[in-house]
Amino acid sequence: MPPALVIAGLARGTTVGGAAFVAGWILLGPVTVVVWTAAQLIVRREPVTVRALPAVFQRQWVTGVLFFLVDGGLGWLLIANVRFYFTSPLGILGRPLPWLGEGMRVGHLIGFLWVAPLLLWALAQLYATPLLVEERSGVGAALRRAALLVVDNIWFTLVLATIVAIASGVLGLTGIGAFVLLPGALAVLTTNATRALLGKYEQNFTTND
Repeated sequence: MPPALVIAGLARGTTVGGAAFVAGWILLGPVTVVVWTAAQLIVRREPVTVRALPAVFQRQWVTGVLFFLVDGGLGWLLIANVRFYFTSPLGILGRPLPWLGEGMRVGHLIGFLWVAPLLLWALAQLYATPLLVEERSGVGAALRRAALLVVDNIWFTLVLATIVAIASGVLGLTGIGAFVLLPGALAVLTTNATRALLGKYEQNFTTND
């Protein structure tokens, strides 16, 4: 989730967004892993102590940095591709396609094709961090598994994304709530959702056996 939010700021081309992206490589990725690790313990009804969190940060720092680098970098590339094809008038990209609509160009058509993987990446953020913490199988494996969960559970994912958007909007209106309550609430929500989906697959596997 945090990589998606920071990438959105970076995509706007703002100085703040760029600075947040750089800072995220060092700090936000590990903090994200710590928050979702705490959420995992809460969901499992295991004790969570503030004193233990710095140790988790230290152990997960490299994983968090890699997560933000790979996940955030992928999001940045997808957004950059969409922006490039929608805005570039160069060469064949600037060729008009009047049969698609007034003002439509080849670049617009290719840009629309890139929107699908961008949306898949954005929805996969709902499961990526919980999977990274839950399965501990690496950043690449977590992102691949998250994408598969989105594709195989699209309606569940869309409902979850709607709930996340509404909760983010409500807590965002409180000002301080966006920084204090939102990360923890989203961590618990997405962790519960991810565990529910994983449980469904484990149950199906057991039934088939």
